[in-house]
Amino acid sequence: MTYKKPFSIIDQAIQKATTPQEKWDLSCTKKLSSETTVYKTGKELGEVLMTLPAGTYIKISDTAKTWQTIDFMVDGEKYHGLMALGGVDDATVQVTGTGGLPDSVHELDPRYKSLTGGSVKLSSGETGNSDEAAQAGESDGTAVSLVELGSVTSKVSYQGKTVEVATAELEFAKDVPESQKVAVIYAPRTGKVSMRAKASESAKVIKKCKAGIVVSVLKTGKQFTLINCGGKVGYVLTDCLQFANPSDETLGLALISYKSKTTGSTTANIRNKPDKSSARVAEWKTGTEVVILSYKDGWYEVEANGIRGFVLEAFVTKTE
Repeated sequence: MTYKKPFSIIDQAIQKATTPQEKWDLSCTKKLSSETTVYKTGKELGEVLMTLPAGTYIKISDTAKTWQTIDFMVDGEKYHGLMALGGVDDATVQVTGTGGLPDSVHELDPRYKSLTGGSVKLSSGETGNSDEAAQAGESDGTAVSLVELGSVTSKVSYQGKTVEVATAELEFAKDVPESQKVAVIYAPRTGKVSMRAKASESAKVIKKCKAGIVVSVLKTGKQFTLINCGGKVGYVLTDCLQFANPSDETLGLALISYKSKTTGSTTANIRNKPDKSSARVAEWKTGTEVVILSYKDGWYEVEANGIRGFVLEAFVTKTE
């Protein structure tokens, strides 16, 4: 398994950020050089969306002759609009990383001043490409070991350290579509799915995969799909998987709670689908931190500890 881009200085800063706004700002390589009026997108230009102060961090998604389409975040909420061409500065500076490879540091990173004082070679562990990998000419990713797989973020081991990364940046198999690289075991009635040694319903069962577990996809097929579930590789029926497109777009973080209390020994049932009769995939104590993925009809879709499922709204307290 590889991490598709090195553990750059910017990546590390983003991982340490504690709020969506901080993560967004650190992920932007551009910022406004002066106060700027942003207009709503549409067929007719003219309706003002808002005026942004100088220094606002932005991402440019498209550029025309006189206009550019930008994305930005204000108070944790993302926006999309148009601004006049120009009026943008760089928010990052290139430095030298491990093995002599180029890297970039963001001006919001606490290490910015020290790293931009000259050409800097970071010590082992500061950035993702090891000296050995650089010497070998590897350019398609950094080899890492999986510690915990999630559909949004995962934990990997690199150079003896456990690091949280975006699952979208992991590569398990080159020929699997990005939208199908991870999946959730789906067995709302029985709670388990048979993993077989071969792509056949008569093949030997080598493992029972519990519903709700996030798994990596190694090869897709119409009837059977090859997956890695907890280190075991085998085939499961494709109908027993729900593909989860890796994304950092979530509804925020929350805590499992009972009567709005996030402490105590009360537990909440996590289901394989939004139905009280569906198989239980986990039983989490109050205080368990979860990522909210979606909401519909009184049910939150949540994820934690490599498990994804549904919990009733009454057992969730948002933290951001």
